[in-house]
Amino acid sequence: MQRLKTTEWLGSATPDIEKQNDKRCCAGGSMNDQRLIEAVKAGDYREAARLIKDGGDVDQQHQQGWTPLNYSAARGDLEICKLLVESGAGIYKAGEDQRTPYMIALAAGNAPVIEFFRCAQANYPGAKRKPPQRQYCNAYVLRALRE
Repeated sequence: MQRLKTTEWLGSATPDIEKQNDKRCCAGGSMNDQRLIEAVKAGDYREAARLIKDGGDVDQQHQQGWTPLNYSAARGDLEICKLLVESGAGIYKAGEDQRTPYMIALAAGNAPVIEFFRCAQANYPGAKRKPPQRQYCNAYVLRALRE
């Protein structure tokens, strides 16, 4: 799997999307292994990085189809979001609620994470996701926009 630093991926790099988004076996060899999602939900960067290094599936799905990136967006954890994207997590993966990590970050109201996903989507080197049937409100904290 090709791994890119966020700064490269958001810049001029154009990785092979098929390689970037390939599926890997979950850590420990079990398809039901949810340790990566649990580490992300707990905000444990070290454990998440270790599990990814050991082959954890960055696009594994939990209840309602959420991925580790959906959970890190909901937590507002910018460092884990960057780790997951650099490791090939799909930025357009949506759960049953049809919300992408960007939409989840908007709902959580964390300006740095919102800006990260907005930039990531604008510079995504591949097919863009079609917007959901119902438009999602793009709300920002005014103070963050003025900075």
